[in-house]
Amino acid sequence: MRAVRRSPMMAALALATGFLAGCGSSATGAPTATEVPSAGAASAAAGASSGAASIAAPSAANSPAVTAAASPAASVAFISIPCSGTITTPSTSAKSPLTQTYPASFTAANVGGIGPGAVQAEWFKGAGGSYVVWFAGLCKATAALCPGSSLKVGSAFQDIANAPTGAGGCDGDSKYLAAAPAGVQVCAKAFVFFVSKIPDSASGTLYASVEKGQPDGTVMGLTSAVPASATIPTIDLSKLGCSGVASS
Repeated sequence: MRAVRRSPMMAALALATGFLAGCGSSATGAPTATEVPSAGAASAAAGASSGAASIAAPSAANSPAVTAAASPAASVAFISIPCSGTITTPSTSAKSPLTQTYPASFTAANVGGIGPGAVQAEWFKGAGGSYVVWFAGLCKATAALCPGSSLKVGSAFQDIANAPTGAGGCDGDSKYLAAAPAGVQVCAKAFVFFVSKIPDSASGTLYASVEKGQPDGTVMGLTSAVPASATIPTIDLSKLGCSGVASS
């Protein structure tokens, strides 16, 4: 990555004082079933029955509106996401929509059509001893992109890694490509998870990002952050029908 490019891992200092906290979650810790309708089903999802927790399209303030679920195991419908399927994950309070964009010339069309607030980072501790982030709203069907993560401790960033969701996803953004077992995992044939290099015992601030290298040599993307915490739940990707995506 050239010095003139800003990746979320390297540009996060500029964001550290302005990132938004994640959406609220059930305090019960019960598993949450997440159903992602196709774009054509968005209107139906918006009118779902009263048992659902609805996360609407980003508002003008780039903050998704959240309606509290009537049940801790309610279905969560992400609107305007170009894929479909169902996946069940533990409930986690460590989540934050990717609303911080870079550089100033950011255009969603140059990052697979992903705009501020359309993807939410949800953090877990993986069975392998490192943090795992689910990029809720980022699906395998989306244009190949370069999600990743890093840990900020004090003023320094460490455990920086990213990986492509498909061929060419990290072209022009390959300085920190992850090596197995870190990297992208696609679960239930559609949902994008990222196994980080960050030990699950680490303290600091967890950053998640989605990027795309641009023809002019810059990197364009979105990022958000949450505090690392001992209360973040564990997830076992082997039970979610996941398969790795090659980083090369």
